[in-house]
Amino acid sequence: ATLRGIAPNHASLEEFRKTDRQLDQIFKSVPFDTYSSDVSIDATELFVRIVLFGAKQAIIIENPAIVKTVKQIFEISWKNTK
Repeated sequence: ATLRGIAPNHASLEEFRKTDRQLDQIFKSVPFDTYSSDVSIDATELFVRIVLFGAKQAIIIENPAIVKTVKQIFEISWKNTK
């Protein structure tokens, strides 16, 4: 399955974007001044993972209702991001 994501357009992520096709990933980039978070939120079929890079912490929530909510928010954002 193809991984999809939305990420800030920032020089620190340029190397990652070069591997998107090889890793079967599609990322939409948004201006850094619009979205500059250094927190990653990932949703799978089973859990939501929140990674706080600066604090070197992560949390995994295994709850179908939270997974559904995060995925719906992602789909709204995906459709509204060019």
